[in-house]
Amino acid sequence: KIHKGDYKCPPWFSSEVRRLVLRLLDPNPRTRITVPQLMEVPWFRWDFKRPQIDRDATFDLLNDVDS
Repeated sequence: KIHKGDYKCPPWFSSEVRRLVLRLLDPNPRTRITVPQLMEVPWFRWDFKRPQIDRDATFDLLNDVDS
């Protein structure tokens, strides 16, 4: 059904969430929302905190991988 665009959002979804879900499940890849566009949606960004990355720890983890 999703492939055909034949779906309905539950009635308790807000209109903003409903629009976002419809854009995420758009069967046409040319008109479907992209990840960069999604990151700009106010509802998606609400209370979003960019993860803090400890670059030294990440580098150490990468060094532990055997090649």
